[in-house]
Amino acid sequence: HPRATGWHDVAAMKRRIQRSPTPRTQIILEGVTKYQGAQREKRVPFVRWLVLEREFLQVVALVDEEDAKANRDLLENYLTALTLLGRFDDLAKLVEDPKVAEILNKTVRAFYRAHLAFVKRSSKEEVREKLIAARIAAQDEGRGDMLIAVAGYAEKRGFMEVAEDAFRTASTIRRMEREGFEGLVRLCQTTGNIQGLLEASREAVRRWPDDENFMETYLYACLIAGLDVELSLERTLNLLAKRPDDSQVKIAAALGY
Repeated sequence: HPRATGWHDVAAMKRRIQRSPTPRTQIILEGVTKYQGAQREKRVPFVRWLVLEREFLQVVALVDEEDAKANRDLLENYLTALTLLGRFDDLAKLVEDPKVAEILNKTVRAFYRAHLAFVKRSSKEEVREKLIAARIAAQDEGRGDMLIAVAGYAEKRGFMEVAEDAFRTASTIRRMEREGFEGLVRLCQTTGNIQGLLEASREAVRRWPDDENFMETYLYACLIAGLDVELSLERTLNLLAKRPDDSQVKIAAALGY
C-alpha cells in the first residue's frame, strides 16, 4: 500500500510468523534484506522489532556506527544490541563519542557509564558513584522513567542506598509517583528498614487510600513498630475479613496479639 509505513510492515511480518508455514528465521532474514540500505528513519520500526525479538545480531548487521550516530532511535536500539551481545568495548567507545553526545541525553549516557563500570568489574565504589551520577542526571532532566530504571538496576545489584534515593525522587514526579512509592516500599521491606517502610507506606496510603496493598503494608509496619496497635489490629482484622486467604495479612494480624 502506498501509505504503508515501516510499522505496518512489522505488523504484517508478525502476522506471517503467526500464520505462515514459512520459518520465522526466513521471514526475519527477508526483512533484513528488504531494509538493507534503506533510509535510516525507515529502518527504525524494523530495527525496534528486531530488538524486541532479541535478534541482536541482525540489528548490528542492519545498523552500523555511522547510522547510529546519525539517528537517535537507531542509536538507542543499537546500544541495546551491543549491551546484550556483550560488546562492551564498542559500547564504551560509542557512549563517549562526541557525535553521540549531541543526540543522546545526559541521563542515558550516565546510565550506560554505570552499566559499563559494573560489567567491566570496576570497584564497587566506582559503580556506586556512576549510579549516583545517573540518578542526579535523571533528576536534573526530570526523567522519571530513568529514575525508576536506575533504581531497579541499583536494587538488583545491591546498591540499596542509591536505589532508595532514586525511588524516593521518582515518587515526587507526578506521572511516576506510584511506581516510586511501590519501589520504595518494596526496598524498605527487603532491607528491613521499618522506619522507612512506615513513612513510605503511610504516605502511600494517604495518596491512595483505597489501595489495599499499601494499607496492608502500612498496618504491618505499624504493628512491627508498636504504633497505634489497637487501631492497626482492628484495621488488619477488617482487611483479613475481605482477604481471608492472604498469608501476609494473617501474619500482620498475628503480630497484633
